[in-house]
Amino acid sequence: MAKAPSLAARLAAVAAQPNGAAFATSNSVAAEIAAQPEQPFKPPLAAEPRVQTYAPPSFALPSAAKPKARDGRVMVAGYFSPELSRSLRILAAERDVTIQHLVGEGLDFVLRHYGKHPMGER
Repeated sequence: MAKAPSLAARLAAVAAQPNGAAFATSNSVAAEIAAQPEQPFKPPLAAEPRVQTYAPPSFALPSAAKPKARDGRVMVAGYFSPELSRSLRILAAERDVTIQHLVGEGLDFVLRHYGKHPMGER
């Protein structure tokens, strides 16, 4: 059985051929393709997807699923150090209140300090 020529040998043979001869080959498949009349390009038909498309979950809660305690309220948030977060959790546990209650109390103090009236209830 004869060993097939390496890719390097094939490239060297193609490079040694004069211009235009690089595309002429004795391969029967290439000759058949060249003999066929040119046909207009037809894109393949689009196949239906096999996988069901993913729809990301909506982050807005439906009005029926939203807790009533949040009706008419908006979230006020911030990023703080882990030490402050831990201190707030400990204080809330010691006083048997929520962190939201402590934050609301602190915001009331800040608003009063600057001469503003805290609007709404906590």
